Amino acid sequence: MTELNPKLISKIQKVLELANNNPSVEEGQTAMLLAQKLMIENNITMSDVSITEIKTKEVVNQAVEESKMSSWWHQNLAVIIAENFKCKTYISRSHRIGITSIKFVGLKSDVEMARQVYLYAVEIISHNSKEYVINKKRTTISTKGMKNQYIIGFLSGLKEKFAEQIKNNNWGLILVKDPAVQDVVDKLHLRQNNGSIHIRTNGSDEDRNRGYIDGKNFQHISGRLE
Repeated sequence: MTELNPKLISKIQKVLELANNNPSVEEGQTAMLLAQKLMIENNITMSDVSITEIKTKEVVNQAVEESKMSSWWHQNLAVIIAENFKCKTYISRSHRIGITSIKFVGLKSDVEMARQVYLYAVEIISHNSKEYVINKKRTTISTKGMKNQYIIGFLSGLKEKFAEQIKNNNWGLILVKDPAVQDVVDKLHLRQNNGSIHIRTNGSDEDRNRGYIDGKNFQHISGRLE
């Protein structure tokens, strides 16, 4: 068994710490990429790095959105974002007060990063889909159907964009959920939602393709729409 270099292990731990506690999504992902590069080049695994923890891990179960009527695509988007930021997402409904919550479970820093990207993506999709329908000016087909087709395409493009980033940057190992997170998720005993939702999709392939292109070009940068 090769003896581990304490200085190298410490360096990787610090880079991972930077990745997990960075308010900038781009800088956080860059730090993750550097950490994985060092681990691969030196044949170091995550278990080697976690022999000595930098600090106690804090796992949070946080609502990122609460509303009386949650759109179908908000839930689908949450799944895509959570999977790419080492989190788990689920829906919590309070029938007494009529509130549906979309929740993320993960390390505190990961949940905060995922929350920022999720809320920004909701804003972008809402804005873009509305503008797309207005600019197209078609009255023969349901506006709702056109909008849903666009959003379905956007989510598909976004999902593929993340998959390509993981493949091209070798982020597979880095994006594995922390064991502490998985332990909390297991204790929640979440049920698989097999219910189907009827979505009006009487738009066209053109609507979906436009959304797909926009989803592929999505940039999760800081800031809000003017």
